[in-house]
Amino acid sequence: MYDKLMRHTAVISTVFAIAAMTVMLYAAINKPIVIEETPGSISQQTDAQLSTSTMAKELPIDQGSSQEIYLCIPLAGTTTDDKLSVEADYVEQQLSITIREQDKEFYSKNRIAGNAKVIDKILWNYKEGTTQLLLQLNGVYEHNAFCKNNMLYLEFKKPRESYEKIIVVDAGNNNVDITSDIVKRVRSKLTQADTKVYCTGIDRTRPSSEKCVALANQVKADMLISVQVYDEEDSEKNGIWAVYNPTFFIPDLDSISLSDIMERDICKRTGTDAKGLLEFGEQDTIVRDAMVPATVIQVGNISNKADRSRLEDDAYLEQIADGICLGIRDAYTYREKGSSN
Repeated sequence: MYDKLMRHTAVISTVFAIAAMTVMLYAAINKPIVIEETPGSISQQTDAQLSTSTMAKELPIDQGSSQEIYLCIPLAGTTTDDKLSVEADYVEQQLSITIREQDKEFYSKNRIAGNAKVIDKILWNYKEGTTQLLLQLNGVYEHNAFCKNNMLYLEFKKPRESYEKIIVVDAGNNNVDITSDIVKRVRSKLTQADTKVYCTGIDRTRPSSEKCVALANQVKADMLISVQVYDEEDSEKNGIWAVYNPTFFIPDLDSISLSDIMERDICKRTGTDAKGLLEFGEQDTIVRDAMVPATVIQVGNISNKADRSRLEDDAYLEQIADGICLGIRDAYTYREKGSSN
């Protein structure tokens, strides 16, 4: 049936339904081949760049009627897994597929098929022997990708269908080298199978605070944690502070409780003094606009000599990351206790 799909893309809906069931069966009983997965922002061309490129073209999708949300993308017979990569940009709600050494006109002759109600459009670009497909999604989705019989299969699910715990950790605007380092360490430590960690601001493209908040709100994160380094003219101000929103209150875990837990646990791990909790200001959009429990952790004043020295110490950054992970664990424990009361 896969060969039939590859030869005839404009097929009747019953064939798509059978294809979808076959995909799900294959995923259940076989380990997918390894396809390069890179969380974060797309490092190739953006949607806007593809749209204005003379080579860019919007591809049609032969729609199926299966209840499963999936996409079947034909591949040339010479395409191996080492020539294929899939990269997700959860903030921009995009999925970028890069295929190396595939014929320039391949997708003029081979059509993409599936039940793709989560996809607004697919842009196709070819440059110097590399094909790029950019999928613009209409929301934040997790995807399962695997190949069989010269076909790339993508299955899409809402994050809550795949993960029990969802956390968004943001590397703040100031001193991105430091904050992104800390956030990457946090991500590497939170490896439980039932936990999804969305990280923002950890690569070259820094999304706005509004987009970070939008991501957290859309995936219905259990908590949003923004790691920031502050730069005060008063160089005597130092230490770790937590910014909270006093107007966000839910019984199980509110902003002030999350902020208090995070500050306490980071200070416990680093051995520094907790300076206290700060009510958010107008510029603190992370905690101001989040519809989930949120906090901004200010891990040091870069203008303070002692803080700067600590923040340049690899071991100290590791302790901060450990403290954030401990805080996340304790925040879940706090929430579970609140739910049981």
